[in-house]
Amino acid sequence: MFASANRKWTNFSLRTKALVVFSIPIAAFLISAGLLVRLESAKTEAELHRVRGEMLLKSDPTNPARAEEALRSAIAVAQRQGTRSFELRAALALAKLLQSTGRPVDAYAVLAPAVEGFSPTPEMPEIDEAQTLLTCLA
Repeated sequence: MFASANRKWTNFSLRTKALVVFSIPIAAFLISAGLLVRLESAKTEAELHRVRGEMLLKSDPTNPARAEEALRSAIAVAQRQGTRSFELRAALALAKLLQSTGRPVDAYAVLAPAVEGFSPTPEMPEIDEAQTLLTCLA
């Protein structure tokens, strides 16, 4: 039932079980290893790319290029799917990465459109965090 890294799984229910059993961080690892290539619930795809980007950054902080690529993919997927909260989370992670690599103008350009229209709420602390970061970047 399990595929090697060079073969793709074709059973969607197995992918769904991977998300439930292994949790999102492990599913993100499986995506990065090429084991999990499509999701039955496509709405989580952006979040998986974001988690993958954060994992890549933590595993190799001296080489942020792959993490940046994954985070940009997360933003693009979220925009295409209209999942604004996932877009905001990915943009916030990317803005932090860009700020830490000395690119505050790029960080602002990524974060400003993602946070636009959101009001702070206790249910989503990322909104307040994003607005605070925008103030620091301005």
